[in-house]
Amino acid sequence: HVHIKIHSGQIDISDLKAQVCAEVWALLFKKHIRDIMYQAEVAEIKTEIIADHTALLFMIHGFNDAMDSYLVDLFYKIDQFNVENYKELFERVREAEISTRSDYMKKSPYRKISEMLQLCLRTTIGVEPSQAIKILEQLTIEDLVDFQTKWMSQSYIQWLQIGNITASEVSYIAGRCLQIFLTSKHQHTPLLKNQIIEKRLVKMPEGGFVVYEDYVKNSADYQEKNSLCAVLYQLGEDNVECFALEELLIKITSEANSVSYTHLTLPTIYSVQISVVAVSLKKK
Repeated sequence: HVHIKIHSGQIDISDLKAQVCAEVWALLFKKHIRDIMYQAEVAEIKTEIIADHTALLFMIHGFNDAMDSYLVDLFYKIDQFNVENYKELFERVREAEISTRSDYMKKSPYRKISEMLQLCLRTTIGVEPSQAIKILEQLTIEDLVDFQTKWMSQSYIQWLQIGNITASEVSYIAGRCLQIFLTSKHQHTPLLKNQIIEKRLVKMPEGGFVVYEDYVKNSADYQEKNSLCAVLYQLGEDNVECFALEELLIKITSEANSVSYTHLTLPTIYSVQISVVAVSLKKK
């Protein structure tokens, strides 16, 4: 399994447009490499490409000796990818993403609440669907070209590889892929490690609150009668005492039939989510 994270100073938490550009770039790049992805799948090598708010994430896993050559081909494809050649596809992808996010806005509150809570709890706040729609409506292929140029000019690569392989073999293949970037036509320069924006949980102050409000706009073709209120408790650092408190809290709250509980697996800080579903709740 190979986990490659390419950080860029261009994908900044304060620049929502850059985050949307990264998502669209990843979708177009998947189309660009569909031939080698198909060949890799035949060899039982799977590829996932995700725009992860502060970086582009490549996850490759499989059991084939062709993995090394596939990784090298993948980095060549990244370097050679010219997004300006995909103008027609860009328009189709842009429209599809607007449609997908519009449909998401019509999901029931119960389905949306967990994702919305994650936005509140991360230090790197992602783009809400309503914000993304506004950005996508104005996005042009020139914006994406500008994004790619800046992203390819400076980055920092984190590489994790696990499997039947030695450390020296991993170092060799990672070095070959890195060399592609260092000799790139994009005049690539390294991003300093202290410039990397990491995704972390917000640690709420004792007695403090994190509040997220979302109001559904009903229309002629969509009527939402359900509302949902979720309360999330942070119990402190990840240790045996906090785990015991969490279990106790779950047992207490589960006594009430109207309350459902969910354990959110979050790094460093234990959290418990308590959700209460109400039907036809008044605005107040």
